[in-house]
Amino acid sequence: MPRIHARVRANIRILAKSRGKSLNQLADFAGVSRRQLFNFLTAKSDVSLGWLERIAEALDVDLHDLTRPVDDDGSEDALADGEHAVAAG
Repeated sequence: MPRIHARVRANIRILAKSRGKSLNQLADFAGVSRRQLFNFLTAKSDVSLGWLERIAEALDVDLHDLTRPVDDDGSEDALADGEHAVAAG
């Protein structure tokens, strides 16, 4: 399995938790089936970019934020912050 899939799966869990949403609530809010969400999160199936966009919207993040390293609290990690500082400076 590509590492990006594992990162997206982990980020969905972390971001949902940091926003106080259960996975069931996330599925309902995003308008996706709970089964599909759980199958994706347990690596039993893949999903489309459109599906991921719905999840990102429900988490109030951009789609590319699902692929970035984040801390357990849902914030971008130090590496990502450093990249932003270099780009801004």
